[in-house]
Amino acid sequence: MVNLQFETGAHTFTAGFWQEKSKAAAKTEWYQQPLLGEGPPLKATGPFDVYGPAFKTDNASSWVTRSRQFYLQDDIVLNDTLKLGVGFKAVDFRTRGGGLGDAKDRPVNGTLRAKSNFLPHVSLFWSPTESTDVFIDLANTMNGYRVAQRGNIGYTASAWTISDQEETGTSP
Repeated sequence: MVNLQFETGAHTFTAGFWQEKSKAAAKTEWYQQPLLGEGPPLKATGPFDVYGPAFKTDNASSWVTRSRQFYLQDDIVLNDTLKLGVGFKAVDFRTRGGGLGDAKDRPVNGTLRAKSNFLPHVSLFWSPTESTDVFIDLANTMNGYRVAQRGNIGYTASAWTISDQEETGTSP
């Protein structure tokens, strides 16, 4: 992360750059439970391999997301009680990954990108007294794509939760 600041007159210029790389992985595994009277059931919080390793693994997935953001801001002091902020940010989120392995029914795998070179921002900060502040902040913003494995319990809005790539009309 890099931030630079320059002040001249009523203006305070700020610029910055931020970069991040994150990894995520998920899978569903099934474990053997003991027959009635042959041992206590598995605890919901684990450990799960008390009676042996998982006998089935499904929807194994892995993702890598790279995020980059740049911003430029000018804070302008209009008078002793009023400050105007104007600027923009540029974002680039790239996520690659999805289903692992070669199985025909594996979850989808691919790359999605969310990018914008200009997301405007404007703010107004008014401080009429020492104990009173009023502000308004308007910004256009963007997020990267959400990752989640197929077969996740509950509703999850993620491009990687579709059954196959045929549903999207974009075969590999």
